[in-house]
Amino acid sequence: MMYFVSWRAWLFRALLSVVLCLPLISVGAAPLRACPVTLKWDASADSNVAGYAIYYGLANQPSTNRMDTGRTQQATFMNLQAGVSYEFYAVSYGATGAESMPSNALRISPPALSRTQLTKQLNKWRVALKAAPGTVCRVEYADAPSGATWRMLTNVTANTLGDVVALDSVINNVAARYYRVALASAAPVTTGLQLAKQSNGTMRIGLSGSPETTWRVQRASTPTATQWTTMGSVTNNAVGEAVFTDTTAAQATIRFYRAVSP
Repeated sequence: MMYFVSWRAWLFRALLSVVLCLPLISVGAAPLRACPVTLKWDASADSNVAGYAIYYGLANQPSTNRMDTGRTQQATFMNLQAGVSYEFYAVSYGATGAESMPSNALRISPPALSRTQLTKQLNKWRVALKAAPGTVCRVEYADAPSGATWRMLTNVTANTLGDVVALDSVINNVAARYYRVALASAAPVTTGLQLAKQSNGTMRIGLSGSPETTWRVQRASTPTATQWTTMGSVTNNAVGEAVFTDTTAAQATIRFYRAVSP
């Protein structure tokens, strides 16, 4: 059996100090990508457990996406859509691949921007938050929380881990300073990849996300690989769906996939 602590205790809570945030700004009609969401859990008490996997998908629909975390007791999701409800549950598996009963389900509607954390560093304020990789965030400041004039401090692009960090070094001669963060732009979104192995050994890769968006479909032997091989490109249709087939899947013992916006 698999023992889990409360799912809600696993949610990523790196940001404790809240500053003012602008309403989210949508760029065009494209949906917004959510900030990274990390789930953590306790180890199973069963000594025969070989690893863990997280199943997830849109709320009230079958959870068709599966993330194998091996023996790692956490998983980070970078491909969710902001404001959309998702459900997650976890299983453990043994050496033969047989899975345990699922854990209780967790429902999350991730935001586009996480809460913001302020940290004093010598003569600087460090403004930090999470956003989808590639998202440009506009950091502004004012002398009062209800001030009519907000000034732009800087634009910051979230790195590959979703980190957004801005430093304000002009604070010695001000009595108080307030910050707020808004989206300056947002990257295209995919709600995940649906994998289905075909009888002929090929792998069918389904994508759902922003309509008319072109993706480069890539593969690697590990999920943390620094080099990914592009197999080809595919474009979502008018309703946001696309299919790519990996014709060489049978040649690999294990293979991981991702879709990257050009």
